[in-house]
Amino acid sequence: MTYRSLKPRLFGERLHYKSEVGIFLKNFQFFLIYFVCSFFCARASVIIPIANTTSPKGVFVALSSSPAGGVYEFIDSKSKKPIGEVLGSDWAMRDNINMVIKWNDAGDKAVLLVSYGTKGDAVFIYEQRPTGRFERLKFSPPNPLSLYKKKTGHALAEADMPGEDQDGLGHWLNDHEITMLSGLSKDTLKPGTDSIGLFATYNASIVDCKVVCSDIILVGPLPQNKWISFVDKWTHSNK
Repeated sequence: MTYRSLKPRLFGERLHYKSEVGIFLKNFQFFLIYFVCSFFCARASVIIPIANTTSPKGVFVALSSSPAGGVYEFIDSKSKKPIGEVLGSDWAMRDNINMVIKWNDAGDKAVLLVSYGTKGDAVFIYEQRPTGRFERLKFSPPNPLSLYKKKTGHALAEADMPGEDQDGLGHWLNDHEITMLSGLSKDTLKPGTDSIGLFATYNASIVDCKVVCSDIILVGPLPQNKWISFVDKWTHSNK
């Protein structure tokens, strides 16, 4: 075999080698891009602002959602960075959540009323720390059923009946004290009759990272037409 007869074969082998290298590089680039995108996308979060939650300082509540899960957070509108957790992942998975938030004038304290489902309410209180982050404070609102039992010496007859929470947020009296309403409505013992309502009005003061409830007044039990009227009047006078 002459040198000339070998040349075409060597040339073809080089072409075949180059094509294999090209395919390898293309596959490597594809997997590299896929890995990088997967790495960052898995960590990227989508911020969904909650309407009517912005403070005087420009802090708002948002649902931060990512493949790892979601949480509700306080977001600084200037830096777009989270500065405290509002509600954890267990709340982020719930449907039909409605939020009402009341900020004090200084924008460093907030009271949040969360309605979930069709019958439940929950109230949370937050304060901004020197670090700039907001923290949830320990808070137990007055329980109308307990107040009624303490006042009368016996439990409300309808205490174990189905019912709904009827909580409300009032207005800030100053930068650390707000008026609030803790209430519930209960089905009566007779099927088909109207519900009754039992309430406690009170003030919640935030001092030294603690919440103190004062001026607690028990209202009720009231028949349905009267408790609805009471809630309307209280809400109107405490805007």
